Amino acid sequence: LLGSQVRTDENSDALEDSLRTRQWDQSAHYTGKNFSFSHLLQYKKTWLDTAGDADSWVAEQELTFGRGDRDALSGKATYNLGLTKEQPYVAIYKKVADGTGDVLYDSLTGEFIEGVDNGNYTYEGMGRDDSVPAVIASSAALTLNVSLLPGTLLHVTHGFLHDISIGFDGSAEARDTTGTRIYLPSFLRADLHDRTSGKFSYEGNLEWTHPSGEGTVAYKVGTTSEKKNTAQYYFENRLWHEWDGRYSGRKKETWSAESRLEYVDLNSVQVMNWNIREVRLYWKRELPLNFAVKPGGSLRKGSGEDEEETLDALLRQGCLELLWNNQKGATASQSFSATYVTTRNEELPYSMMSGFDKGVTYRAESVASVDAAKFLTLSLRYVIRFGSAESGVFQKLSMEAKAFF
Repeated sequence: LLGSQVRTDENSDALEDSLRTRQWDQSAHYTGKNFSFSHLLQYKKTWLDTAGDADSWVAEQELTFGRGDRDALSGKATYNLGLTKEQPYVAIYKKVADGTGDVLYDSLTGEFIEGVDNGNYTYEGMGRDDSVPAVIASSAALTLNVSLLPGTLLHVTHGFLHDISIGFDGSAEARDTTGTRIYLPSFLRADLHDRTSGKFSYEGNLEWTHPSGEGTVAYKVGTTSEKKNTAQYYFENRLWHEWDGRYSGRKKETWSAESRLEYVDLNSVQVMNWNIREVRLYWKRELPLNFAVKPGGSLRKGSGEDEEETLDALLRQGCLELLWNNQKGATASQSFSATYVTTRNEELPYSMMSGFDKGVTYRAESVASVDAAKFLTLSLRYVIRFGSAESGVFQKLSMEAKAFF
């Protein structure tokens, strides 16, 4: 695609703005018996008299293989590449009255935490940073999800080997705005330090399913590193081990248990290191008239240190949830929880205790959702929090409409 456009002020010959563009689109797609592949490449070059010229490259590749439920090896891989000359965009947060927002600012880590009940900010979206000139922004991202069934691969028809699956989920992305062109994301921490921002995450899992399908046990181990482009330097490393179990052998009953061990190394406004030990247990019982009840409890212990003192906290939580689902697009739930946090510290990193402060917090949440049409869902949510850990009674009522196209 070639084009040229000229705009001239009718009253003055002094104002003239000309634009020339060149664009190239390329795509390909193949679907076979055991795999499919899609490719997209877009190139655009623009000349603008008042702002110089700019190149833009966008490339997307996707590979899917082994799409059957019992294929020995199945998975999906994606690769994205971008190179543009653009104005930097930053997240915009608006300060609101205490307790009325859904974003918290964590002063210990120097970052905004979204999706909380009693935040003091609201997220307004992304906006241009006009104080910074346009820069060459280069980005690359790669994801890989693989599942291996050893029993199918070795033609084992029964036994432990037939009932296990091995999986891997990995993703890496990097972005640079210093003029360096990136063709591959950062897979190692040393490379990530040299980028403007980026993140990589790897998780391997081993799952055993009972031959009857009544229960599963899974073990996961993973690591992630993230560098954020913020006013303060922000680099975080995480390593975790997780054990999950589910049992549904009794009619209309399901037991589930989760345990997690996590190590966090954070370098931001302060240098902090801590570890988390967490255990969760839930029981779900189906009731008549499409109702269900789900009691549960959790224990979370955190300990570590920063530049000046030790960090320690213990969280104990009990909860009860009542659910209803009419199987026709209408759902509702009512949950109650009591959370008790003890710590010797006045302030802790937000994620260490999931946003709860020292003391007791009582929380109730009501949620109702209905499919108004095939493409429209309406929902209502009401939350109330109070207790010795809260400065007062916090309430929030929100309504949402989602349209699907």
